[in-house]
Amino acid sequence: MQFKKFPLYAAMIVAALAATSCSDDDDNNNSEEHKSTSEPTDFQKSISGTFVELFTDKGFTAPKYDGYWTECCAKYAGNEYAGSAVYQMLKTSMTGTLYGAEAQAKYGDGTDGFPNGYQFNCGFIGGVSKFVIDGKKITGLDAGSKTVFSHEYTQTGVGKDGQHFLKSDDANDDAFKYFLFWGDTPATTYHLEFRYGNDSAALYDYFKGAYAYWLAAAMLETETEANAKACIKLFCDENLADYQPTYVYATTDMTWSEFYAAELGKTASTLQDLGIDAVSSATNTKGAKFANALFEVDGDGSKLPGVKAVNVAIETFHYNALDDKSRFTVLDNAPEDFKIYNTDGSFGAWNSKIATQTVTATLASGFDAKWGNYVISLSGLDGVTTDNLQGAVLTTTDGSKYGLQFLNNLWLKPAEFTFCIAEFTEPHGCQRAYKQTADIEGKTLSNITYILKDTVNISADLDLYVKKQTTATVSAATAAAGTDVTITLNFSDVPADAAYTISSVKKGSGKGATALTADDYSYADGKLTLNGSTAADDVFTVSFSSDNYISIGTTITLE
Repeated sequence: MQFKKFPLYAAMIVAALAATSCSDDDDNNNSEEHKSTSEPTDFQKSISGTFVELFTDKGFTAPKYDGYWTECCAKYAGNEYAGSAVYQMLKTSMTGTLYGAEAQAKYGDGTDGFPNGYQFNCGFIGGVSKFVIDGKKITGLDAGSKTVFSHEYTQTGVGKDGQHFLKSDDANDDAFKYFLFWGDTPATTYHLEFRYGNDSAALYDYFKGAYAYWLAAAMLETETEANAKACIKLFCDENLADYQPTYVYATTDMTWSEFYAAELGKTASTLQDLGIDAVSSATNTKGAKFANALFEVDGDGSKLPGVKAVNVAIETFHYNALDDKSRFTVLDNAPEDFKIYNTDGSFGAWNSKIATQTVTATLASGFDAKWGNYVISLSGLDGVTTDNLQGAVLTTTDGSKYGLQFLNNLWLKPAEFTFCIAEFTEPHGCQRAYKQTADIEGKTLSNITYILKDTVNISADLDLYVKKQTTATVSAATAAAGTDVTITLNFSDVPADAAYTISSVKKGSGKGATALTADDYSYADGKLTLNGSTAADDVFTVSFSSDNYISIGTTITLE
């Protein structure tokens, strides 16, 4: 029968399965009676092997199969975002820990659907970690490979849907007196499904009794990856063939770690450890100018721990099963963009259309970057405002992704952003969070995608090398004002491959500084000459750039 269509969704009721029962006490047309024999049946021979649990991190739900699960689910869910959410739902529904009376008390007996949701326990019970099947003999081993039980069994019945009923040949009345196997074999469906116990009638009841919400699923201990994927596909094809999802749409506030986890391919806890939620500002006003920022005044400064009123989609069965719905504000209509709220409490990647824009990008670093280790400016960016901006994901050519945050990276002028690789305090006194982007030095930025609320996201390709840091410095000897003043510049710790060249000379400081033209100065062999007349206290800044290293420079005040 392969995988049964358990109630993965409330509408899938399995009354038909309950009608297929047979046992050693049955006397009906649903089963064939077999007398005890010393020879195993063909089915018993076909399931010989050593078996471990199927739905575990060492089995078919191992992280290495996540992408394939998503691909198989997306076939029925409509896209990869929904496919990922459906996979989480399937995995959650098959990895429960309760069974029997405890599970029935929580999930009900299926008579009125499953208003509290449900989870099937597909693991091994009775202290068994591994089953060894050798013809008529079945042995259960614990986690330390010690024998829990070992009996020989005779098949005494076959149900009309292919169940194989086995009874122990011993006089035992332990928890392994009976086995009920479905028709799956390692050669046909790459797994086993079975139940066992000492109550033959209860083995056929899925939602009440001693074995409610329990069905063991097993794989060969030496299963191949190809067979694992074949079994995953089979599971999805059978359980999702009639899948028709319905959603509750809502908004909810999210921390940065929740907001970016799926986009960055990291867990929320990993991002928390990198300090992504601990965004603060030395000002208590600018953060409020971002319409979608979670913003808290903190003394003379502020905190910006995340994004407010983010659109989400929650499968109806999942929403109905939530014990606490208070974090969600239900919407009347489906939004244009949203994140799926998974059954494990995480949020999926964005389900949103993306528009591509062509921009011209420049990178300032070191001495030329006053607001972070690196500052990027985009010319040609359109449609990104403080009203619709929720965040942005920066991607490098090696596939690494980084989430940008209000005021820490994203400014009130969205066409500019910054990031740091080490501790940094900008001129207003704001300390930049840097641990998440600490490894970006030496990489090449390939894309930035702005995440916008209630509209399409905007993607722009980049080709910017993140120059390496250096301890190189340049300083100026003192000089007096006058006409055609020549100033000696002294360099130290310059890497051999830096090849620094003069890139700009400006007069004045801050926003009022003006760039000098080639007629206004000359430079050669460490000597800077300011053409024309200068006055005492005139301020000049000179910058040097390298293809490989951050900019260095110095400020000159004439005497």
